[in-house]
Amino acid sequence: MSCTHRDCFSRSEGFTLVELLVVIGIITILIGLLLPVLSRARDAALTAQCANNMRQNGQATIQYISDSQGFLPPYLIQWNSGGLPYVNSPYIFQWLPAFYEAQNARTWVCPADNFQLSDDHGEVGPQRGPYPEIYSGRSDIYYSYAINFDQPLGRALLYPSTNNSYFNPGLALKVTQSASFMFLHETNELGGQTYNDPTNYFRFNHQGNTAMNVLYLDGHVDTRKVGEILPPGPTLSSNLRAFWFGRPDATSQLLF
Repeated sequence: MSCTHRDCFSRSEGFTLVELLVVIGIITILIGLLLPVLSRARDAALTAQCANNMRQNGQATIQYISDSQGFLPPYLIQWNSGGLPYVNSPYIFQWLPAFYEAQNARTWVCPADNFQLSDDHGEVGPQRGPYPEIYSGRSDIYYSYAINFDQPLGRALLYPSTNNSYFNPGLALKVTQSASFMFLHETNELGGQTYNDPTNYFRFNHQGNTAMNVLYLDGHVDTRKVGEILPPGPTLSSNLRAFWFGRPDATSQLLF
C-alpha cells in the first residue's frame, strides 16, 4: 500500500537513534584525530614566532659586538639616565631594545611563555615583569629569554665599586665556534643562567614541552631538546662545552 504524502515526508526527514549515535561517534573520532594536529600546528606557529623574535635579538647582538669591537652585550650597564624615570643600571632586556631595536622590547617575549616563575618560589604569574622602559618609564617590559652566564669573561671587574661581574661584557672574540655557542635561551627564571642551574629554571615550551629555542652567537636560532642543552651528569660533552663555554676543550667558564 502506498504511503500518503505526509507519511512519506515524515519518514524520509527523520533520524533513528542508532543513526544519530553513529553520526555523533564519527564526529567524536574526527575531533580526536584533528585536535592533536591542530595542537601541533599551533605549537609550530608559536615556536616560529619565538624564533623570529630571537633572531631580531641576535641581529641587535651582532650589531653591538661590531660597535664594541668584539664584546658581548652585558647583563647590566651603567647608564646615566639624565633625570629620566628609570634607574641607572638597566638589564639587557631593557637597554638592548632601547638602543638597538628601535625601543621594541616585544622581541624579548616568546608567545608560548606564560610568565610563571619556577615552582620552588611558590609564586603565581605573571612574573619576569613588568619592567620600565628606559626612555618613557612605562612599565610594560617582560622577558622570556636569558643570556648565557657561562660566556667567556674578563677577570677584572669593569666597575670595581659595584663588586658585580654582571656589568662585565662577554668576550666574543674568545669563542672559537660561534655557530655552536649559545648566547640566549628560554628561561623560566632569571635573565641570565649557568649550565648547572636547576632544570626547572629552564623553560621548555615547544614540541610538547620538550624543547626550547636557542640563539647562537652567529645569529642563527635552533630548537633544541633538553639533552642537547643540559648535561645529564656532572661531566659535559665537548658539544655542551662549546655550547656553554665557547670552546669544546673548555672544562669551565673561561676567564681572561
